[in-house]
Amino acid sequence: MAITAFAPLGISWWIVLADDSILARTILKGAISSAGMGPFMLLWVGLASQLMAAKSGKKLLTANWAVWMFGGILYPVMNILLIVMHYHLAPIMFAWIDTAPLDKNAAIDNVAPWSQPEGWMKVVEPVVDEEEEVEPEDEEEEEDEDEDEEDDEAF
Repeated sequence: MAITAFAPLGISWWIVLADDSILARTILKGAISSAGMGPFMLLWVGLASQLMAAKSGKKLLTANWAVWMFGGILYPVMNILLIVMHYHLAPIMFAWIDTAPLDKNAAIDNVAPWSQPEGWMKVVEPVVDEEEEVEPEDEEEEEDEDEDEEDDEAF
């Protein structure tokens, strides 16, 4: 369960170290969020699975202190500490991702097809929405509004 929760973070961190780019930082943000779900959900499922397997295997006995020490004491304490760690470290990592200098010319962010001839560029005209002309309001409606205002003033 821990590998499932934290492997994306470990792998994406190496990608950012090797080739820092917008894409790599986006992947790292997702991995940090995924790693945060580990202590909040996935690792508790692992604890429940371990204890259910120990019970069905007739190992969850009062005499078996190792299962009780790990499953009943250490595992929940480590999980709560991971929640606290994620709560304090994730904002710092997100701040680094958002504010650290970035090479704007990273190869992965400026991808062009390999088959594109050198110097070839397709120019596309920007799409502009044509605005519809607004018809002026009728004068009769304006006169009706003026009469309504005069009636309101009378009260």
